[in-house]
Amino acid sequence: MCEFGQVTKVSLQGSGKSGVGWFKLKDGQVYHDHFYKADAAEGIVVDVLKDGELGELGVHVSLELDNASARALAEAILTTVDTLEAKQAETERRLAAR
Repeated sequence: MCEFGQVTKVSLQGSGKSGVGWFKLKDGQVYHDHFYKADAAEGIVVDVLKDGELGELGVHVSLELDNASARALAEAILTTVDTLEAKQAETERRLAAR
């Protein structure tokens, strides 16, 4: 019996690119489920949604990640955000000191 995990939804602001061009992001969702295509039996699913056009949910990209891959992706995103925020804060400090 499948025990579908809790869906965590997030609003996304940005854009994505597919084979047909760029699109505006709308929402994302992350949850635990059994996989359709990935080699592992189950893990973390990440859906990136866009405004309409692709069915009721507007799903544009769906990732099926094993636990280690999901954790590595999350850590890479957080590290990159931290680095960018530190760089932006340094730039603001330099501008304010002028």
